[in-house]
Amino acid sequence: MTYISRRISVTNHHGEEFEYSDVKFISINAPLVILGEPGSGKSELLRFARDKFGVHIYNASTVDALLEFDSQSKMVIVDGIDEITAYETGIPVNRILAKLPKTVPFILSCRSADWQDTVNTRIISQKWQQHPIIGRLMPLSEQEIVGFVNANGEGQGGDEFLEEAQKRDIVDLLRNPQNLLLLLKAVKSKGWPNTRFELYENASLELVKEDNSTHGSINKTRPTSNQLTEAAGYIFAQL
Repeated sequence: MTYISRRISVTNHHGEEFEYSDVKFISINAPLVILGEPGSGKSELLRFARDKFGVHIYNASTVDALLEFDSQSKMVIVDGIDEITAYETGIPVNRILAKLPKTVPFILSCRSADWQDTVNTRIISQKWQQHPIIGRLMPLSEQEIVGFVNANGEGQGGDEFLEEAQKRDIVDLLRNPQNLLLLLKAVKSKGWPNTRFELYENASLELVKEDNSTHGSINKTRPTSNQLTEAAGYIFAQL
């Protein structure tokens, strides 16, 4: 998938929100954490940072096997903190941070829902004597949707694709890159769905899937896709 530039939102201690470009955010001289929903592009952003700094990306689930990180690296990047913190509070991050050389900048990524902010921020602040800068990947703007389609649509035009999405009132669904990529593939192979019901039904079946193999293997009690859609249908029927 071709990377397109992203925007990151940072809220300071006074509750003020600031918007950073991806280049500006990953260049901040502070412990960095990037949060986002599943499919929002966290890993793609980290690969962009990897290529910019010429470093390696570590997966959080494999860090325990490392003796230590490279203290000569320009930056240490650890992807998928949610793959360990979703099932074990606080301590896994401490194990990772204990191996990080204090002289090397780092970036961690995590799903928004799995970031244990109070615990993790305290751990980082105590070790680095500095609060982490927590950035949240912003949803794709319409201009970014057009750019994404032009870059990844395999011949589909971004302006035309956005116009068709606007006609069907589904633009908000496409502000997540993973959703957008799924629809791009579906439209390329089968064309646009005939009805909004068909479109949302297909989208719902895709969205309830757990694409992360680590999450899928750890969470053995996760309901099936059919169970999740049936439960969601029951809940909405009661509203």
